[in-house]
Amino acid sequence: MNHKLVFLKESHFNRSKQVSFPWKYKAVSVLLSLTLLLGNTSPVQASEDIKDETAPAAEVIDESASSDSTVQAETPEEEIIHSAYYDSPIESNEWQNWPEGPSIEAQAAIVMDYYTGAVLYSKSADAQMYPASITKIMTALLACENNSLDEIVTVSENAVYNISEDSSRAWLEVGESLTMEQMLLCIMLQSANDAAYAVAEHTSGSMKKFVELMNQRAREIGCTGTHFNNPHGLHSENHYTTARDMALIAKTAWRNTRFRRFASTVTCEIPPTELFQETRSYLNNHKMMKTEEYEYPGVLGGKTGFTDQAGNTLVTVARKNSMALIVVVLNGINGAYSDTAALLDYGFENFKNYRVDTLVAGDTLKTLPCDQLILSSGAWPSVREPASNYYVTLPKDAKPRLMFSENKALDSSPCRGQILTNYYYYGNFAGSCLSYQKEVLSTLLQ
Repeated sequence: MNHKLVFLKESHFNRSKQVSFPWKYKAVSVLLSLTLLLGNTSPVQASEDIKDETAPAAEVIDESASSDSTVQAETPEEEIIHSAYYDSPIESNEWQNWPEGPSIEAQAAIVMDYYTGAVLYSKSADAQMYPASITKIMTALLACENNSLDEIVTVSENAVYNISEDSSRAWLEVGESLTMEQMLLCIMLQSANDAAYAVAEHTSGSMKKFVELMNQRAREIGCTGTHFNNPHGLHSENHYTTARDMALIAKTAWRNTRFRRFASTVTCEIPPTELFQETRSYLNNHKMMKTEEYEYPGVLGGKTGFTDQAGNTLVTVARKNSMALIVVVLNGINGAYSDTAALLDYGFENFKNYRVDTLVAGDTLKTLPCDQLILSSGAWPSVREPASNYYVTLPKDAKPRLMFSENKALDSSPCRGQILTNYYYYGNFAGSCLSYQKEVLSTLLQ
């Protein structure tokens, strides 16, 4: 899978070179003197105009006009050359009654609501592509799920020498020991490939076993187009994912409080160790976070990535008011920051979260007094009680035309089991609710 990147570039303007010679000034002075002596009141014009090199090049004097009039020369507009994927189809723009999303430079992208899981924007979201270092989201998640932060991780020869020196590293030494917490800071801020390798070996005993754990966890999360081949994301033909899968992985990871801490850290320092005598200082590579170069209000964190084969990859989590969005960009350019900003604007400006029971009259997911139900129907009621308030994500100008999909039982007990209900808006998934089925005793029988 080869991706050709076309970067934005400025157009070049053809400007004539201005060359002046000192002798010209002398010649003009002599001619002016002769003119005055001969009584000629009109100045003599030299064969070449002598221009003030500090004057704006775009302004020229129209000799046919009056002395106080100027003509502004037309300056060519800056030509913007978009990537090869700028005009490729955006699937979500074809959805019925759905806000039109922006064209972006990246080959693939997705915007997902963090709370409801609703997809708000989709461009080639299921295309299998190379992830680069956003792979480390899964690596860090597994480290947080399977280790304590104060565990000591000792660096092996493989972690040092199986990583190319021109890739992102923490410059760990063979035999050097850091805590798991320090290793995760190296991974998430510095994107250190050697630290990712060391954490993988510490967590599972070997690289092979850790990769198996990565793929198993991806399947549990619901990924259908992902296969990991290493814990760091350096290029491998058998290492790929999709924008949708990465959004699901990021959504799961962000629910882990440990992971969230590392993904949202802006700066950190790793003190000297027995084998490295200097303090390691790191600034998060994600430049949309607070105080960074492309700061976007509300960005909480995420992960960057780049290889020649993957292009720029970027995962971003941002919150505004009551909404939180996950944006994944694959094979972008210039860091994928402008694409991500456009997609965040699109999500926050066009969508809103709604409680289902405020939209659907007579929603059955309530705790019901059932005396009347029993007496009127003669049947024992089966009541589903929601685990919590349940929301859907809809366009801000949406009409409440929600419909239920199938209710899926999540265990073998039909009366007391968990029920998953999915909601759709014009056929598009808008959110779901987990409820519990229970029997309700009538007060008449007590």
